Amino acid sequence: MIATTSVAISLYFYRMAYSRIYSRHAQIVEYIRKAKRPTAKDIVLYLEELGEMVDVRTIQRDIERISLDMDIEIKKCGQHPRHWYEIEGLPEDRPIACTYLEYAMMTDIMRKEVVEEKKYGKIIFLDYPVLTQGLDNIPMLIPAIREHFMVRMVYHKFNDDISEREVCPLYFKQFRKRWYLLARDTSDNAVKSFGLERIKQIEKLDKKFKPKAKEDHDSLYANAIGLFDCDSNPVTIQFWSEAYNANYVRSVPLHSSQQEVEKTNQSSIFELTLVPNYEFYQAILMMGDKVHIISPEHVKKEIKAVISNMLKQYK
Repeated sequence: MIATTSVAISLYFYRMAYSRIYSRHAQIVEYIRKAKRPTAKDIVLYLEELGEMVDVRTIQRDIERISLDMDIEIKKCGQHPRHWYEIEGLPEDRPIACTYLEYAMMTDIMRKEVVEEKKYGKIIFLDYPVLTQGLDNIPMLIPAIREHFMVRMVYHKFNDDISEREVCPLYFKQFRKRWYLLARDTSDNAVKSFGLERIKQIEKLDKKFKPKAKEDHDSLYANAIGLFDCDSNPVTIQFWSEAYNANYVRSVPLHSSQQEVEKTNQSSIFELTLVPNYEFYQAILMMGDKVHIISPEHVKKEIKAVISNMLKQYK
């Protein structure tokens, strides 16, 4: 019991130390973005105002780490001894940077509110994540993905079907609070998604594979919402939205191809090009009578069929 408690305490302080580093990295990035020609000493003084005591060398190491981990290029400009820092491009264009910054900022808020101030009622979670189920598979999968080694796994589907598979692991993807492994299944050579929490056993094989050009992560699933039924040809879809709901559609686009092609005080028309899969229909139906499909006709018919079947359930 004492050993278990000791490990838990050590893990707690380990996580707390890293949360402070993440927070400091986010603060450095935000300061460099907003300040005019900030030097390392300027950053030190800024962090001191926030209660973070560091030296110039620590700032220099942090900037090197940020450039490597966050996909943000921070350039040293000017002549010695008045070097200053500038950020090349905006972090918003880089998903890794956005995720890192968001995590760092929220970690800092959580640490101050929940851990230091003990204000447990100040943060409300409406959408709980699935905890860490399956994440223990990641340390084995990352080198397999990087070095192109095949893996063998026992996979348990939701329908209780259990199978042993040999796959070529390609990428990780997060969708609806779950992490998935995208991999090419050697049984049929198709790229499939496997929920990490449903991988029950896994081992790295001494067999390598050669990735295909079409398995580039920028193109996989690019024409669909989510992970499923993505092999069909994409179609151009237009849908109408009343004005208030259009604010939500505008701020959180359904898909990267979404464009607003018409706007009035009463409504907007949006256009996107994708595979109309289950996730797309669910996204449209979730908005109820605030939207309707304009074209194409077969997508309109699919929505109408779902609504008709829903009505039959309430007779």
